[in-house]
Amino acid sequence: MGKTARDRTKQSSGVAGLYASPLAYVFLVLASALIFGRSTGFTIDKFDEESILGPNLAYLTTTATVADVVQRDAFFRKPGQNFFRPVQNLSYYIDARIGRGKPSVFFITNILLHAIASCLLFRLLSELAGRSAMTFLAAMFFAVNPLFVHAICWVPGRGDLLLAVFALLAVLTARRFVQTGTTASLIGVFSSVLFAVLSKESGAILVAVLPGFLVLTQGRDREVMKRIGGVAAFSAIAAAVLIVLMRMVLTNPPEWNSFNALNLFGNLRVFPEVVAKLFLPMLLQPLSGYTMTATVLGCGLLVVLIAAQFRLDTERLKLAAVGLAWYVLFMLPGAMYNHRFGSAAYDYLEHRGYASSLGLFILLVGLFEVLRRYLPSRVLVGLASVSIVGYAVMANMHAGDYRDALSFYNAAVESNPNSSMAWFNRGQTKQAANDVNAAVADYKEAITRHPEFVAPYIIYGKTLIDLGQLDSALALLRRGQSIDASIPMSALLIGNIYAGMDRYDSAASWYAREVSRFPDNYDAAINLGVAQARIGQWTSAVEAFTRAIGINAQNAQGYYYRGLAFKETGQMSGACSDWNRAASMGDARARQSVEQFCR
Repeated sequence: MGKTARDRTKQSSGVAGLYASPLAYVFLVLASALIFGRSTGFTIDKFDEESILGPNLAYLTTTATVADVVQRDAFFRKPGQNFFRPVQNLSYYIDARIGRGKPSVFFITNILLHAIASCLLFRLLSELAGRSAMTFLAAMFFAVNPLFVHAICWVPGRGDLLLAVFALLAVLTARRFVQTGTTASLIGVFSSVLFAVLSKESGAILVAVLPGFLVLTQGRDREVMKRIGGVAAFSAIAAAVLIVLMRMVLTNPPEWNSFNALNLFGNLRVFPEVVAKLFLPMLLQPLSGYTMTATVLGCGLLVVLIAAQFRLDTERLKLAAVGLAWYVLFMLPGAMYNHRFGSAAYDYLEHRGYASSLGLFILLVGLFEVLRRYLPSRVLVGLASVSIVGYAVMANMHAGDYRDALSFYNAAVESNPNSSMAWFNRGQTKQAANDVNAAVADYKEAITRHPEFVAPYIIYGKTLIDLGQLDSALALLRRGQSIDASIPMSALLIGNIYAGMDRYDSAASWYAREVSRFPDNYDAAINLGVAQARIGQWTSAVEAFTRAIGINAQNAQGYYYRGLAFKETGQMSGACSDWNRAASMGDARARQSVEQFCR
Protein backbone atom coordinates (compact mmCIF):
# COMPACT_ATOMS: atom_id res chain seq x y z
CA MET A 1 0.00 0.00 0.00
CA GLY A 2 1.34 3.49 -0.81
CA LYS A 3 1.18 6.72 1.10
CA THR A 4 -2.20 8.16 1.89
CA ALA A 5 -3.09 11.80 1.44
CA ARG A 6 -2.93 12.17 5.17
CA ASP A 7 0.63 10.79 5.19
CA ARG A 8 1.71 13.36 2.64
CA THR A 9 0.27 16.26 4.54
CA LYS A 10 1.91 15.56 7.88
CA GLN A 11 4.21 18.10 9.45
CA SER A 12 7.77 18.04 8.16
CA SER A 13 9.38 18.78 11.52
CA GLY A 14 10.74 16.41 14.17
CA VAL A 15 10.02 12.70 13.88
CA ALA A 16 7.33 13.39 11.29
CA GLY A 17 10.03 14.69 8.93
CA LEU A 18 12.70 12.19 9.85
CA TYR A 19 10.77 9.14 8.69
CA ALA A 20 10.95 10.21 5.05
CA SER A 21 14.73 10.58 5.12
CA PRO A 22 17.43 7.91 4.74
CA LEU A 23 18.50 9.10 8.18
CA ALA A 24 15.63 7.04 9.56
CA TYR A 25 17.76 3.91 9.09
CA VAL A 26 20.75 5.64 10.69
CA PHE A 27 18.68 6.46 13.75
CA LEU A 28 17.50 2.85 14.07
CA VAL A 29 21.10 1.62 13.95
CA LEU A 30 22.29 4.26 16.42
CA ALA A 31 19.48 3.45 18.83
CA SER A 32 20.42 -0.24 18.78
CA ALA A 33 24.10 0.52 19.32
CA LEU A 34 23.60 3.08 22.08
CA ILE A 35 21.11 1.07 24.10
CA PHE A 36 22.70 -2.35 23.85
CA GLY A 37 26.32 -1.32 23.36
CA ARG A 38 27.09 -1.83 27.04
CA SER A 39 26.87 -5.58 26.40
CA THR A 40 30.26 -5.47 24.65
CA GLY A 41 31.79 -5.51 28.13
CA PHE A 42 29.78 -8.51 29.33
CA THR A 43 31.12 -11.98 30.07
CA ILE A 44 30.11 -15.23 28.38
CA ASP A 45 29.27 -17.36 31.42
CA LYS A 46 25.51 -17.26 31.83
CA PHE A 47 22.89 -19.94 31.31
CA ASP A 48 23.76 -21.97 28.16
CA GLU A 49 26.52 -19.52 27.19
CA GLU A 50 28.92 -21.55 29.30
CA SER A 51 27.70 -24.75 27.63
CA ILE A 52 27.62 -23.60 23.99
CA LEU A 53 30.69 -21.36 23.87
CA GLY A 54 32.59 -21.85 27.13
CA PRO A 55 34.14 -25.26 26.38
CA ASN A 56 34.26 -24.62 22.62
CA LEU A 57 36.05 -21.27 22.32
CA ALA A 58 39.47 -22.91 21.99
CA TYR A 59 38.13 -25.21 19.28
CA LEU A 60 36.44 -22.35 17.41
CA THR A 61 39.51 -20.11 17.51
CA THR A 62 42.10 -22.75 16.54
CA THR A 63 41.16 -26.10 14.98
CA ALA A 64 37.58 -25.57 13.78
CA THR A 65 36.76 -25.49 10.08
CA VAL A 66 33.65 -24.30 8.29
CA ALA A 67 32.90 -27.83 7.12
CA ASP A 68 33.13 -29.18 10.66
CA VAL A 69 31.15 -26.54 12.58
CA VAL A 70 28.13 -26.92 10.27
CA GLN A 71 28.08 -30.68 10.93
CA ARG A 72 27.64 -30.24 14.68
CA ASP A 73 24.54 -29.56 16.74
CA ALA A 74 23.86 -26.23 18.46
CA PHE A 75 26.12 -27.20 21.39
CA PHE A 76 28.92 -28.20 18.98
CA ARG A 77 28.45 -31.88 19.78
CA LYS A 78 29.30 -34.50 17.22
CA PRO A 79 27.31 -36.67 16.81
CA GLY A 80 24.51 -34.16 17.36
CA GLN A 81 21.78 -34.62 19.92
CA ASN A 82 18.91 -32.13 19.68
CA PHE A 83 19.12 -28.71 17.95
CA PHE A 84 20.59 -28.17 14.47
CA ARG A 85 21.52 -24.55 13.67
CA PRO A 86 24.48 -24.49 11.28
CA VAL A 87 24.15 -20.80 10.37
CA GLN A 88 24.28 -19.92 14.06
CA ASN A 89 27.32 -22.18 14.48
CA LEU A 90 28.99 -20.55 11.50
CA SER A 91 28.37 -17.07 12.92
CA TYR A 92 30.00 -18.10 16.21
CA TYR A 93 32.96 -19.49 14.28
CA ILE A 94 33.41 -16.19 12.42
CA ASP A 95 33.14 -14.21 15.66
CA ALA A 96 35.70 -16.43 17.38
CA ARG A 97 38.18 -16.10 14.52
CA ILE A 98 37.75 -12.33 14.20
CA GLY A 99 37.98 -11.64 17.92
CA ARG A 100 40.27 -14.53 18.92
CA GLY A 101 37.60 -15.67 21.36
CA LYS A 102 36.98 -12.27 22.99
CA PRO A 103 33.39 -11.97 24.30
CA SER A 104 32.91 -8.45 22.92
CA VAL A 105 32.79 -9.61 19.30
CA PHE A 106 29.90 -12.02 19.97
CA PHE A 107 27.85 -9.20 21.49
CA ILE A 108 28.77 -6.75 18.71
CA THR A 109 27.42 -9.25 16.17
CA ASN A 110 24.18 -9.60 18.15
CA ILE A 111 23.75 -5.82 18.21
CA LEU A 112 24.47 -5.58 14.49
CA LEU A 113 21.92 -8.26 13.68
CA HIS A 114 19.32 -6.47 15.82
CA ALA A 115 20.03 -3.19 14.02
CA ILE A 116 19.60 -4.92 10.64
CA ALA A 117 16.32 -6.50 11.79
CA SER A 118 15.05 -3.09 12.94
CA CYS A 119 15.86 -1.54 9.55
CA LEU A 120 14.26 -4.43 7.65
CA LEU A 121 11.14 -4.17 9.80
CA PHE A 122 10.90 -0.46 8.99
CA ARG A 123 11.26 -1.29 5.30
CA LEU A 124 8.51 -3.92 5.48
CA LEU A 125 6.12 -1.73 7.47
CA SER A 126 6.74 1.10 5.01
CA GLU A 127 5.89 -1.17 2.06
CA LEU A 128 2.75 -2.48 3.76
CA ALA A 129 1.31 0.67 5.35
CA GLY A 130 3.14 3.55 3.72
CA ARG A 131 6.30 5.25 4.93
CA SER A 132 5.14 7.49 7.75
CA ALA A 133 5.96 8.69 11.21
CA MET A 134 3.81 5.84 12.51
CA THR A 135 5.79 3.10 10.75
CA PHE A 136 9.07 4.71 11.82
CA LEU A 137 7.94 4.94 15.46
CA ALA A 138 6.80 1.29 15.36
CA ALA A 139 10.24 0.24 14.06
CA MET A 140 11.94 2.39 16.69
CA PHE A 141 9.76 0.76 19.36
CA PHE A 142 11.12 -2.58 18.13
CA ALA A 143 14.71 -1.30 18.15
CA VAL A 144 14.60 -0.16 21.80
CA ASN A 145 12.22 -2.70 23.31
CA PRO A 146 13.39 -4.12 26.67
CA LEU A 147 11.82 -7.52 25.90
CA PHE A 148 14.55 -8.11 23.35
CA VAL A 149 17.41 -7.72 25.83
CA HIS A 150 17.29 -11.49 26.27
CA ALA A 151 17.88 -12.08 22.56
CA ILE A 152 20.57 -9.39 22.17
CA CYS A 153 22.55 -9.45 25.44
CA TRP A 154 22.48 -13.23 25.83
CA VAL A 155 24.70 -14.80 23.16
CA PRO A 156 22.50 -17.92 22.54
CA GLY A 157 19.78 -15.50 21.39
CA ARG A 158 21.76 -15.41 18.14
CA GLY A 159 19.50 -17.95 16.46
CA ASP A 160 16.43 -15.76 16.96
CA LEU A 161 18.23 -12.68 15.67
CA LEU A 162 19.34 -14.53 12.55
CA LEU A 163 15.85 -15.99 12.10
CA ALA A 164 14.27 -12.53 12.26
CA VAL A 165 16.71 -11.07 9.73
CA PHE A 166 16.26 -13.86 7.20
CA ALA A 167 12.49 -14.11 7.74
CA LEU A 168 12.13 -10.40 7.00
CA LEU A 169 14.35 -10.77 3.94
CA ALA A 170 12.20 -13.71 2.82
CA VAL A 171 9.02 -11.60 3.00
CA LEU A 172 10.59 -8.64 1.21
CA THR A 173 12.10 -10.75 -1.59
CA ALA A 174 8.87 -12.77 -1.94
CA ARG A 175 6.88 -9.56 -2.38
CA ARG A 176 9.42 -8.43 -4.96
CA PHE A 177 9.14 -11.73 -6.85
CA VAL A 178 5.35 -11.58 -6.94
CA GLN A 179 5.54 -8.02 -8.26
CA THR A 180 8.33 -8.51 -10.82
CA GLY A 181 8.67 -12.25 -11.46
CA THR A 182 12.46 -11.98 -11.77
CA THR A 183 14.69 -15.01 -11.29
CA ALA A 184 16.96 -13.03 -8.99
CA SER A 185 14.13 -12.31 -6.56
CA LEU A 186 13.07 -15.98 -6.56
CA ILE A 187 16.65 -16.98 -5.74
CA GLY A 188 16.50 -14.38 -2.97
CA VAL A 189 13.36 -16.02 -1.57
CA PHE A 190 14.90 -19.49 -1.58
CA SER A 191 18.18 -18.28 -0.07
CA SER A 192 16.41 -16.28 2.67
CA VAL A 193 14.15 -19.16 3.69
CA LEU A 194 17.06 -21.61 3.60
CA PHE A 195 19.20 -19.39 5.83
CA ALA A 196 16.22 -18.83 8.13
CA VAL A 197 15.56 -22.55 8.69
CA LEU A 198 19.29 -23.24 9.12
CA SER A 199 19.48 -20.44 11.71
CA LYS A 200 16.69 -21.88 13.83
CA GLU A 201 14.37 -24.78 13.10
CA SER A 202 11.23 -22.71 13.68
CA GLY A 203 12.07 -20.89 10.44
CA ALA A 204 10.24 -23.75 8.72
CA ILE A 205 7.05 -21.88 9.68
CA LEU A 206 7.80 -19.66 6.68
CA VAL A 207 6.54 -22.48 4.45
CA ALA A 208 3.04 -21.67 5.74
CA VAL A 209 3.47 -17.96 6.52
CA LEU A 210 4.88 -16.73 3.19
CA PRO A 211 2.11 -18.00 0.85
CA GLY A 212 -0.61 -16.81 3.22
CA PHE A 213 1.07 -13.45 3.61
CA LEU A 214 1.28 -13.01 -0.15
CA VAL A 215 -2.27 -14.15 -0.87
CA LEU A 216 -3.71 -11.61 1.58
CA THR A 217 -1.50 -8.71 0.51
CA GLN A 218 -0.80 -9.21 -3.21
CA GLY A 219 -4.14 -10.19 -4.69
CA ARG A 220 -5.27 -13.41 -6.35
CA ASP A 221 -5.13 -13.00 -10.11
CA ARG A 222 -3.76 -15.91 -12.12
CA GLU A 223 -0.21 -14.67 -12.60
CA VAL A 224 0.10 -13.63 -8.95
CA MET A 225 -1.14 -17.02 -7.72
CA LYS A 226 1.30 -18.75 -10.06
CA ARG A 227 4.18 -16.79 -8.57
CA ILE A 228 2.93 -17.41 -5.02
CA GLY A 229 2.97 -21.11 -5.88
CA GLY A 230 6.61 -20.75 -6.88
CA VAL A 231 7.40 -19.09 -3.54
CA ALA A 232 5.61 -21.92 -1.70
CA ALA A 233 7.48 -24.59 -3.67
CA PHE A 234 10.93 -23.10 -3.14
CA SER A 235 10.19 -22.51 0.55
CA ALA A 236 9.16 -26.16 0.91
CA ILE A 237 12.42 -27.24 -0.76
CA ALA A 238 14.39 -25.17 1.76
CA ALA A 239 12.51 -26.80 4.64
CA ALA A 240 13.16 -30.24 3.13
CA VAL A 241 16.88 -29.46 3.05
CA LEU A 242 16.68 -28.74 6.79
CA ILE A 243 14.99 -32.08 7.50
CA VAL A 244 17.53 -34.05 5.47
CA LEU A 245 20.50 -32.34 7.13
CA MET A 246 18.99 -32.75 10.60
CA ARG A 247 18.70 -36.49 10.08
CA MET A 248 22.33 -36.63 9.01
CA VAL A 249 23.68 -34.62 11.96
CA LEU A 250 21.38 -35.41 14.91
CA THR A 251 22.24 -39.10 15.20
CA ASN A 252 22.46 -39.37 19.00
CA PRO A 253 19.18 -37.97 20.37
CA PRO A 254 18.72 -37.75 24.16
CA GLU A 255 16.58 -40.27 26.02
CA TRP A 256 13.99 -37.64 26.89
CA ASN A 257 11.71 -35.83 24.46
CA SER A 258 10.59 -32.34 25.42
CA PHE A 259 9.08 -31.33 22.09
CA ASN A 260 5.56 -32.46 21.19
CA ALA A 261 2.12 -31.08 20.40
CA LEU A 262 0.72 -31.96 23.84
CA ASN A 263 3.00 -29.40 25.46
CA LEU A 264 1.13 -26.68 23.60
CA PHE A 265 -1.91 -27.06 25.85
CA GLY A 266 0.17 -26.35 28.93
CA ASN A 267 1.92 -23.41 27.29
CA LEU A 268 -0.99 -21.41 25.87
CA ARG A 269 -0.24 -18.69 28.42
CA VAL A 270 3.00 -17.88 26.63
CA PHE A 271 1.07 -16.13 23.84
CA PRO A 272 -0.45 -13.36 26.02
CA GLU A 273 2.56 -13.22 28.33
CA VAL A 274 4.99 -12.24 25.58
CA VAL A 275 2.53 -9.56 24.45
CA ALA A 276 2.35 -8.22 28.01
CA LYS A 277 6.14 -8.06 28.29
CA LEU A 278 6.42 -6.32 24.93
CA PHE A 279 4.44 -3.37 26.30
CA LEU A 280 5.05 -3.71 30.06
CA PRO A 281 8.78 -4.38 30.51
CA MET A 282 8.61 -4.38 34.30
CA LEU A 283 7.41 -8.00 33.96
CA LEU A 284 10.66 -9.29 32.39
CA GLN A 285 12.34 -12.45 33.71
CA PRO A 286 15.67 -13.98 32.56
CA LEU A 287 14.25 -17.44 33.33
CA SER A 288 10.53 -16.93 32.93
CA GLY A 289 7.74 -18.51 34.92
CA TYR A 290 4.05 -17.97 34.19
CA THR A 291 2.36 -15.31 36.32
CA MET A 292 -1.30 -14.43 36.48
CA THR A 293 -0.44 -10.74 36.17
CA ALA A 294 1.34 -11.17 32.82
CA THR A 295 -1.29 -13.57 31.50
CA VAL A 296 -4.26 -11.31 32.30
CA LEU A 297 -2.58 -8.10 31.12
CA GLY A 298 -1.40 -9.80 27.95
CA CYS A 299 -4.91 -11.02 27.14
CA GLY A 300 -6.23 -7.50 27.66
CA LEU A 301 -3.58 -5.96 25.42
CA LEU A 302 -4.23 -8.53 22.69
CA VAL A 303 -7.94 -7.69 22.78
CA VAL A 304 -7.16 -3.97 22.44
CA LEU A 305 -4.72 -4.54 19.57
CA ILE A 306 -7.10 -6.79 17.66
CA ALA A 307 -10.22 -4.70 18.32
CA ALA A 308 -8.49 -1.58 17.02
CA GLN A 309 -7.89 -3.24 13.63
CA PHE A 310 -11.64 -3.53 12.98
CA ARG A 311 -11.81 0.26 12.74
CA LEU A 312 -9.55 0.15 9.68
CA ASP A 313 -10.47 -0.54 6.06
CA THR A 314 -10.58 -4.02 4.59
CA GLU A 315 -7.04 -3.92 3.21
CA ARG A 316 -5.59 -2.88 6.55
CA LEU A 317 -7.67 -5.55 8.28
CA LYS A 318 -6.02 -8.13 6.02
CA LEU A 319 -2.62 -6.81 7.07
CA ALA A 320 -3.64 -7.18 10.71
CA ALA A 321 -4.65 -10.80 10.07
CA VAL A 322 -1.22 -11.40 8.52
CA GLY A 323 0.53 -9.85 11.52
CA LEU A 324 -1.46 -11.87 14.04
CA ALA A 325 -0.91 -15.10 12.09
CA TRP A 326 2.82 -14.35 11.96
CA TYR A 327 2.95 -13.94 15.74
CA VAL A 328 0.95 -17.07 16.54
CA LEU A 329 2.68 -19.36 14.03
CA PHE A 330 6.21 -18.30 14.94
CA MET A 331 5.42 -18.74 18.64
CA LEU A 332 4.05 -22.25 18.09
CA PRO A 333 7.34 -24.22 17.98
CA GLY A 334 8.55 -22.70 21.25
CA ALA A 335 5.15 -23.30 22.84
CA MET A 336 5.49 -26.99 21.95
CA TYR A 337 8.76 -27.26 23.87
CA ASN A 338 9.19 -27.96 27.58
CA HIS A 339 12.52 -28.04 29.33
CA ARG A 340 13.45 -31.45 30.67
CA PHE A 341 12.99 -30.19 34.23
CA GLY A 342 9.78 -28.31 33.47
CA SER A 343 8.93 -25.33 35.67
CA ALA A 344 11.85 -26.20 37.93
CA ALA A 345 13.94 -24.65 35.15
CA TYR A 346 11.60 -22.18 33.40
CA ASP A 347 8.28 -22.11 31.57
CA TYR A 348 9.71 -20.28 28.54
CA LEU A 349 12.54 -17.96 27.53
CA GLU A 350 11.88 -14.43 26.32
CA HIS A 351 14.14 -14.58 23.26
CA ARG A 352 11.46 -16.72 21.60
CA GLY A 353 9.36 -13.57 21.33
CA TYR A 354 11.92 -11.79 19.15
CA ALA A 355 11.17 -13.05 15.64
CA SER A 356 7.55 -13.91 16.42
CA SER A 357 6.67 -10.41 17.69
CA LEU A 358 7.53 -8.89 14.30
CA GLY A 359 3.93 -9.60 13.33
CA LEU A 360 2.63 -7.60 16.28
CA PHE A 361 4.25 -4.46 14.93
CA ILE A 362 1.91 -4.60 11.94
CA LEU A 363 -0.95 -4.45 14.43
CA LEU A 364 0.81 -1.66 16.31
CA VAL A 365 0.90 0.48 13.15
CA GLY A 366 -2.83 -0.17 12.76
CA LEU A 367 -3.41 0.93 16.35
CA PHE A 368 -1.47 4.13 15.68
CA GLU A 369 -3.64 4.83 12.63
CA VAL A 370 -6.79 4.47 14.72
CA LEU A 371 -5.41 6.74 17.46
CA ARG A 372 -4.66 9.42 14.85
CA ARG A 373 -8.39 9.81 14.39
CA TYR A 374 -8.71 10.98 17.97
CA LEU A 375 -5.39 12.73 18.61
CA PRO A 376 -3.56 15.39 16.60
CA SER A 377 -0.48 14.03 14.83
CA ARG A 378 1.83 16.22 16.88
CA VAL A 379 0.37 14.91 20.13
CA LEU A 380 0.48 11.27 19.05
CA VAL A 381 4.05 11.54 17.73
CA GLY A 382 5.11 13.33 20.90
CA LEU A 383 3.56 10.75 23.21
CA ALA A 384 5.04 7.88 21.19
CA SER A 385 8.47 9.54 21.16
CA VAL A 386 8.46 10.07 24.93
CA SER A 387 7.39 6.44 25.44
CA ILE A 388 10.18 5.20 23.19
CA VAL A 389 12.75 7.19 25.17
CA GLY A 390 11.40 5.64 28.37
CA TYR A 391 11.56 2.15 26.90
CA ALA A 392 15.11 2.81 25.72
CA VAL A 393 16.18 3.76 29.25
CA MET A 394 14.54 0.64 30.68
CA ALA A 395 16.18 -1.56 28.04
CA ASN A 396 19.60 -0.14 28.85
CA MET A 397 19.04 -0.72 32.56
CA HIS A 398 17.71 -4.24 32.06
CA ALA A 399 20.73 -5.11 29.92
CA GLY A 400 22.79 -4.80 33.12
CA ASP A 401 21.12 -7.98 34.39
CA TYR A 402 23.07 -9.84 31.70
CA ARG A 403 26.48 -8.42 32.67
CA ASP A 404 27.77 -11.68 34.14
CA ALA A 405 26.52 -14.94 35.59
CA LEU A 406 25.89 -13.62 39.09
CA SER A 407 23.93 -10.59 37.82
CA PHE A 408 21.89 -12.85 35.54
CA TYR A 409 20.98 -15.36 38.24
CA ASN A 410 20.31 -12.66 40.82
CA ALA A 411 17.76 -11.17 38.42
CA ALA A 412 16.36 -14.63 37.64
CA VAL A 413 15.89 -15.50 41.31
CA GLU A 414 14.31 -12.13 42.09
CA SER A 415 11.87 -12.20 39.17
CA ASN A 416 11.04 -15.92 39.25
CA PRO A 417 11.85 -17.39 42.69
CA ASN A 418 10.06 -20.59 41.67
CA SER A 419 12.91 -21.47 39.30
CA SER A 420 15.04 -24.03 41.10
CA MET A 421 17.48 -23.85 38.22
CA ALA A 422 18.02 -20.15 38.91
CA TRP A 423 18.81 -20.88 42.58
CA PHE A 424 20.99 -23.84 41.66
CA ASN A 425 22.98 -22.02 38.99
CA ARG A 426 23.45 -19.03 41.26
CA GLY A 427 24.75 -21.41 43.90
CA GLN A 428 27.30 -22.82 41.47
CA THR A 429 28.36 -19.28 40.53
CA LYS A 430 28.84 -18.39 44.19
CA GLN A 431 30.75 -21.59 44.85
CA ALA A 432 33.08 -20.82 41.95
CA ALA A 433 33.80 -17.55 43.77
CA ASN A 434 34.59 -19.56 46.96
CA ASP A 435 31.43 -18.40 48.76
CA VAL A 436 30.56 -21.94 49.84
CA ASN A 437 28.06 -21.06 52.58
CA ALA A 438 26.02 -18.88 50.24
CA ALA A 439 26.18 -21.60 47.59
CA VAL A 440 24.89 -24.23 50.01
CA ALA A 441 21.99 -21.94 50.96
CA ASP A 442 21.01 -21.65 47.30
CA TYR A 443 21.26 -25.43 46.76
CA LYS A 444 18.95 -25.98 49.71
CA GLU A 445 16.48 -23.44 48.35
CA ALA A 446 16.55 -25.10 44.93
CA ILE A 447 15.72 -28.47 46.51
CA THR A 448 12.96 -26.95 48.65
CA ARG A 449 11.30 -25.26 45.67
CA HIS A 450 11.32 -28.39 43.49
CA PRO A 451 12.30 -31.60 45.32
CA GLU A 452 12.07 -33.50 42.02
CA PHE A 453 14.87 -31.40 40.48
CA VAL A 454 17.89 -33.64 41.06
CA ALA A 455 20.84 -31.54 39.87
CA PRO A 456 21.17 -29.62 43.20
CA TYR A 457 21.37 -32.90 45.11
CA ILE A 458 24.45 -33.86 43.12
CA ILE A 459 26.43 -30.62 43.39
CA TYR A 460 25.39 -30.11 47.01
CA GLY A 461 26.40 -33.69 47.72
CA LYS A 462 29.78 -33.14 46.08
CA THR A 463 30.23 -30.03 48.22
CA LEU A 464 29.49 -32.05 51.35
CA ILE A 465 32.10 -34.61 50.26
CA ASP A 466 34.65 -31.84 49.90
CA LEU A 467 33.71 -30.63 53.40
CA GLY A 468 34.23 -34.15 54.78
CA GLN A 469 30.55 -34.65 55.66
CA LEU A 470 30.34 -38.07 54.04
CA ASP A 471 27.27 -39.44 55.82
CA SER A 472 25.20 -36.36 54.91
CA ALA A 473 26.52 -36.46 51.36
CA LEU A 474 25.66 -40.13 51.00
CA ALA A 475 22.10 -39.62 52.26
CA LEU A 476 21.57 -36.67 49.93
CA LEU A 477 22.98 -38.39 46.85
CA ARG A 478 21.03 -41.59 47.45
CA ARG A 479 17.87 -39.52 47.79
CA GLY A 480 18.61 -37.89 44.44
CA GLN A 481 19.25 -41.30 42.85
CA SER A 482 15.88 -42.55 44.07
CA ILE A 483 14.15 -39.58 42.43
CA ASP A 484 15.92 -39.62 39.05
CA ALA A 485 18.77 -41.99 38.24
CA SER A 486 19.24 -40.52 34.77
CA ILE A 487 21.36 -37.55 35.89
CA PRO A 488 25.15 -37.99 35.47
CA MET A 489 27.54 -38.07 38.45
CA SER A 490 25.24 -39.14 41.28
CA ALA A 491 26.14 -42.85 41.16
CA LEU A 492 29.79 -41.94 40.55
CA LEU A 493 29.89 -39.76 43.68
CA ILE A 494 28.18 -42.43 45.78
CA GLY A 495 30.79 -44.88 44.56
CA ASN A 496 33.55 -42.44 45.56
CA ILE A 497 32.12 -42.19 49.07
CA TYR A 498 32.06 -45.96 49.49
CA ALA A 499 35.58 -46.20 48.05
CA GLY A 500 36.71 -43.63 50.63
CA MET A 501 35.23 -45.90 53.31
CA ASP A 502 37.17 -48.88 51.85
CA ARG A 503 33.87 -50.53 50.94
CA TYR A 504 35.01 -51.42 47.44
CA ASP A 505 32.30 -53.98 46.75
CA SER A 506 29.63 -51.29 47.21
CA ALA A 507 31.77 -48.79 45.31
CA ALA A 508 32.09 -51.16 42.34
CA SER A 509 28.32 -51.65 42.29
CA TRP A 510 27.67 -47.90 42.09
CA TYR A 511 30.40 -47.31 39.51
CA ALA A 512 28.85 -50.05 37.40
CA ARG A 513 25.51 -48.23 37.55
CA GLU A 514 27.14 -45.04 36.30
CA VAL A 515 28.91 -46.88 33.48
CA SER A 516 25.72 -48.64 32.39
CA ARG A 517 23.87 -45.35 32.02
CA PHE A 518 26.77 -43.23 30.81
CA PRO A 519 29.20 -45.48 28.91
CA ASP A 520 31.44 -42.54 27.97
CA ASN A 521 32.11 -41.46 31.56
CA TYR A 522 35.87 -41.89 31.91
CA ASP A 523 35.99 -41.39 35.69
CA ALA A 524 33.30 -43.99 36.26
CA ALA A 525 35.10 -46.54 34.07
CA ILE A 526 38.53 -46.04 35.63
CA ASN A 527 37.11 -46.02 39.17
CA LEU A 528 35.14 -49.17 38.45
CA GLY A 529 38.35 -50.91 37.40
CA VAL A 530 40.18 -49.76 40.56
CA ALA A 531 37.31 -50.92 42.80
CA GLN A 532 37.16 -54.32 41.06
CA ALA A 533 40.92 -54.66 41.41
CA ARG A 534 40.66 -53.92 45.13
CA ILE A 535 38.29 -56.84 45.62
CA GLY A 536 40.31 -59.17 43.40
CA GLN A 537 38.10 -59.11 40.29
CA TRP A 538 41.10 -58.68 37.98
CA THR A 539 39.48 -59.92 34.77
CA SER A 540 36.59 -57.50 35.19
CA ALA A 541 39.11 -54.78 36.05
CA VAL A 542 40.88 -55.36 32.71
CA GLU A 543 37.55 -54.81 30.92
CA ALA A 544 36.87 -51.61 32.86
CA PHE A 545 40.33 -50.18 32.17
CA THR A 546 40.02 -51.11 28.50
CA ARG A 547 36.74 -49.18 28.40
CA ALA A 548 38.46 -46.18 30.02
CA ILE A 549 41.24 -46.28 27.42
CA GLY A 550 38.64 -46.41 24.67
CA ILE A 551 37.06 -43.24 26.09
CA ASN A 552 40.33 -41.36 26.51
CA ALA A 553 43.40 -42.94 24.96
CA GLN A 554 45.52 -39.89 25.84
CA ASN A 555 45.36 -40.49 29.60
CA ALA A 556 48.27 -42.57 30.91
CA GLN A 557 46.30 -43.64 33.97
CA GLY A 558 44.23 -46.21 32.06
CA TYR A 559 47.31 -47.92 30.61
CA TYR A 560 49.09 -47.99 33.98
CA TYR A 561 46.17 -49.57 35.80
CA ARG A 562 45.42 -52.05 33.02
CA GLY A 563 49.09 -53.05 33.15
CA LEU A 564 48.65 -53.91 36.84
CA ALA A 565 45.52 -55.94 36.02
CA PHE A 566 47.32 -57.78 33.20
CA LYS A 567 50.16 -58.62 35.59
CA GLU A 568 47.75 -60.09 38.14
CA THR A 569 46.12 -62.24 35.44
CA GLY A 570 49.50 -63.49 34.22
CA GLN A 571 49.58 -61.48 30.98
CA MET A 572 53.04 -59.94 31.38
CA SER A 573 53.47 -59.04 27.70
CA GLY A 574 50.27 -57.01 27.86
CA ALA A 575 51.33 -55.48 31.19
CA CYS A 576 54.73 -54.38 29.87
CA SER A 577 53.19 -53.01 26.68
CA ASP A 578 50.74 -50.89 28.67
CA TRP A 579 53.39 -49.69 31.15
CA ASN A 580 55.72 -48.71 28.31
CA ARG A 581 52.88 -46.75 26.72
CA ALA A 582 52.07 -45.01 30.01
CA ALA A 583 55.77 -44.31 30.66
CA SER A 584 56.11 -42.70 27.23
CA MET A 585 53.27 -40.40 28.28
CA GLY A 586 55.15 -39.32 31.40
CA ASP A 587 53.74 -41.64 34.09
CA ALA A 588 56.46 -42.12 36.74
CA ARG A 589 54.73 -45.17 38.27
CA ALA A 590 54.70 -46.89 34.90
CA ARG A 591 58.43 -46.25 34.41
CA GLN A 592 59.10 -47.80 37.80
CA SER A 593 57.03 -50.87 36.88
CA VAL A 594 58.91 -51.25 33.59
CA GLU A 595 62.24 -51.14 35.48
CA GLN A 596 61.03 -53.69 38.00
CA PHE A 597 59.14 -56.21 35.86
CA CYS A 598 59.99 -55.74 32.20
CA ARG A 599 63.81 -55.95 31.98
